[in-house]
Formats: sequence, C-alpha cells, structure tokens
Amino acid sequence: MIDPRKLVKRLPVADSLLDHRAYSRAGGDRRAALLTHGLLDALDTALTFAVVPAHPAVLSWPVRLPPLIALLAPGTPLTGAQVVVHTEPPAPDAYRELIRHSCAANRWTWVSVSSPDAAAAAVWTRNVLAQHGFTAVQLDRDGVLDVVALIGGLDAGSTSTKLVERGFESCTMGSLAHACFTWSAPPALEALTQFPSVRATTGVRLAPAGGEFVAERVLKLSSPDTKSLQNAATWLGQVPLTRLNGRHASAVMTTMPVCVPPSWPSQDAWIHVEPAAVAGQSAAWTGGAGIVLGWDVVRQTHAPLRLFQERPVTGVVSSPRLAHLIAARTVSCGAAVTVQGPHPWRGPFGHAAPGPLAPASGTPRQPHLLVVDRPTALPSLADLAGSHYAVLVVADPLGPEHVPLLDVADVVVVGELSSPQQALLRGVFSGWLDELSPIPGEVTVLSHGVAARVGITLTKPEQHLLSG
Repeated sequence: MIDPRKLVKRLPVADSLLDHRAYSRAGGDRRAALLTHGLLDALDTALTFAVVPAHPAVLSWPVRLPPLIALLAPGTPLTGAQVVVHTEPPAPDAYRELIRHSCAANRWTWVSVSSPDAAAAAVWTRNVLAQHGFTAVQLDRDGVLDVVALIGGLDAGSTSTKLVERGFESCTMGSLAHACFTWSAPPALEALTQFPSVRATTGVRLAPAGGEFVAERVLKLSSPDTKSLQNAATWLGQVPLTRLNGRHASAVMTTMPVCVPPSWPSQDAWIHVEPAAVAGQSAAWTGGAGIVLGWDVVRQTHAPLRLFQERPVTGVVSSPRLAHLIAARTVSCGAAVTVQGPHPWRGPFGHAAPGPLAPASGTPRQPHLLVVDRPTALPSLADLAGSHYAVLVVADPLGPEHVPLLDVADVVVVGELSSPQQALLRGVFSGWLDELSPIPGEVTVLSHGVAARVGITLTKPEQHLLSG
C-alpha cells in the first residue's frame, strides 16, 4: 500500500496561490516550501526525534514526557528544545460521542533540539528521555519533511492543493484550514489534544535567556472546513487561550518540529519570558491513542488499545462478536481490516481464505489489522516482522490448546467464561483474574502485567452491524 506522504515530495506547481520564491528556495519540494526561511535553514542543524514510551503496552494510559526544562538543565549542550504533539480524531460521530472525545485515534510525539554540537546533543537528548522512560529515534531530513507534510496538511493533498493562503481568522495550508492559539497561564496540555472532529497539534519551544527562559506555545487546530474549526474553538472556551488572528500562518511554524530557539525580547504575542518554575510545567502527554473498547470500571476512564506500534502486536479474543467490535472500531480509527476465515464478515472489511498466517504490514497513517477467525490450525505469533499492524486470533471456544497463544500474546480480551476456562486463564495469568471478579456484561483485558475490567456500550451503527 502506498504511503500518501510519499506523493507530496516533488510535485509540479499547480496552484495559483503558491509562493514561488519559497518553492524555489526549497528546491522544488512542496514539503520544505511550507517552512519559513528560518526553519528551512535549520533543517540541516536541528535534530528531530520521534518519541515513544520505552515499553509501550497495548493496554495503556497517557504518560507524561519530561518538561523541556529537563533537556536544558545545567551542562546541556542544547541551545533550545521543542516538543510537538499531533493528534487525529476517530472518524464516526457516534463513536466519538460514545468515548466522550477522551481518546485520539492517532497520536505522534516529536522532540526537536538545537545545538552547535550535533553529536553531543543527540546523546544528551536520548539519555534524558531514556531516564524518563522514553525512546527517541532520530529522523533524517526526509523523515522530518514527511512530518511537516503531515502537520501542514499536504499528506492528503494533490497537485492542485494550495500551499499557503493567509487569512485573518485562519490560514490554509495543503488541504486543511488551520487556526492557532497561544496561552500565558499553562493549561492542562492533555486537554489541548482532545477535540470532537479536528486534528490538533501542540508545539512548545523553550530556550534559556539571561537566567530565565523564553517560551513559544502554540495550539493549532486543523480541519478541511472552517466551520469545524469554529466549533472546536467554541468547545475550547473553558481553556484560557488567545486566538492569534492575523498571524496564523507564522504561528503554524511553532508546531513544526524543527527547533529554532525563540528570541528575546520579541514583539510576537506568543513569545513569553518566564522563570524556571513556570517553564518546568511545559510537559506534554504521549500515548493514550488507540481503539477504545469500553469503560474501565476500576480506573473510571476509557482505556485504549494501542494495537499499532513500531512492531507487530498480537492478541487473542474469546469470541467472534468481541473481535467483530474491535474490527469495527479499528476501521473508525483509520485502519484497514482483513478477516481471514471461511466466511467474510459483515462490515467494511477485507477477506482472506483460511490458510497460513498472511499479515500485511501497515504504515503510521494506514495501519492494518488481521483477524484470524477460529483457525483449525493455530498460527505462530512469534517472530513476526514489520510494523503498524496487529494480528488477533479468535479462540472460540477457548481451550487448553490456546495456551501457547495466550503465553505470547500482547493482549487478551475475554468475555463470559465457564469455570474450566477461568481456571485455564488463572494458570496463565496467575492472580490477575482473582483481583478482577467477573461481572455479566463486562470483559476482561489482559496485557503484560496490566489488567482491566471493561464495560462495553455499543453505538447504534455497531448494534446494527453486530446483529447480522
């Protein structure tokens, strides 16, 4: 499957509002042409890292990145640091309303730093993030420009898509309209990436200046239409934000993960000078994106399943109905689904005949789920290669023959079980099931030392889908 981001690298000039000077300066690369002169120059000096939790469990909750001030501690080789968090919402309205907008379908986190010593800066950045439980993978120039295309709205665009069109209440980049906001009193940053139906990107830059810190903070909302932006801005009324009318196109640059240390003093409204105590609150949340199966009745929150990671994810589900629901919500979060079994499933799923395991590797923007429906010969879930795809095996009825799968699976989802089946699971997962007594209408989710009792509510479209 073609990654749509690869289509935007070099395209002929086809939009009348294109900034020809920027296009020429960027060497004909539309992604680079989105960047201002300062960011374009910094592409070869700034270091950008994709950041993920070091041990991301499938059943997981949001965790905090260290504040940027941790990267700028005494002895640092860095002159500036930046964090960018980009989220995209799930598609159907019914599903978004059911999960109360609490979980993004996809979330990406990048950290970018500036330094005159690139080698020392790379080691320092990785070490600081590792001490806080995160892995940082450095991106090359092409990888950074792919991120710019994603954030700037070029990833889904065409040759006729506008590059940049400036406006007072919003600006247009690529195929999306963008509106930018800033804040002085730090709000809860996790609240800035949970929106009903728009993409959200939070960018924070920090640099030392005269014993204090200079900070740039921008929240960017992106949508194909300005009406959705206005609805999201209304929803944001509870957060103390300032809309950057007339400066949206320039403010977007703070959400691009190419670190240019903010200057001081500055006339720009989104530049702030603050003491270390305030700068230390510039932390962001990562993780927490994925497919919401239901309500965690113990933790009183929605617990997402992070099925798509930089490695294959494997799972066991105790009934076709549960697997059907997971498949439907996976499609809601933008992934493709193939069901391998004797019969196709009702819904927007592909179908593959029974046989050897045939997983299809996905991409970050187009992950893939393979559901193996009650196979006669159990597949091996060990030593799978690739990334951004998951394999779920439907084990119905669950029996002793499934123990080898349970031993290696990243996630196990089970509904109502007989006494022998409960005993079988206790043998695999020791005391977890004793701590989570079964309740009718709820399911148990088990994942590498983490367990949850989950209550499931279906949307009307899901009820219709699963009734067939």
